[in-house]
Amino acid sequence: MNDDHEMPIPFTEKIPTLPPRLILILGGARSGKSAFAVRQASELADVLLLDCITLWLGNVLLQESGHPEKDNEAEFHTASKLFDERALKEIEALLAVVKSLAPRKTLIAVTNEVGLGIVPAYPLGILYRDTLGYVNQRLAQAADRVYLMVAGIAIDIKRLREEASLSSGLS
Repeated sequence: MNDDHEMPIPFTEKIPTLPPRLILILGGARSGKSAFAVRQASELADVLLLDCITLWLGNVLLQESGHPEKDNEAEFHTASKLFDERALKEIEALLAVVKSLAPRKTLIAVTNEVGLGIVPAYPLGILYRDTLGYVNQRLAQAADRVYLMVAGIAIDIKRLREEASLSSGLS
């Protein structure tokens, strides 16, 4: 055996991991979303906090709706389609900005989970709830981490989904 060859030294240095680019925090009213978002932001070096997607969407709805006549179903249907399209277009623009952020910068977005409550009594409320549901789905799809706040407790639902996928693949 040739003594000139040394055994390789195992690489033990940790490879630095980049912080998540997009964190989505959603939950019901007074569930602790904003407090959790602030705690998350304080743990990261370079973070932008967008609180709240729900309020932003309400502003878009007010701008876009133009107060369609309640009795004119066709006008309301057209306005709702435009609202859905504009909201999703705005979210895609936001996601493009997230992709263009510096490597160590993170966006934390806070939003309400409105699909678990009562069905709104009015068409405009239904439109708002449904569109926010679509917006939340798109944000969750793009996010690195998704937390659902329940009674002040953060549940990392994206990680749970990943773990479930791994465990179902092992069986």
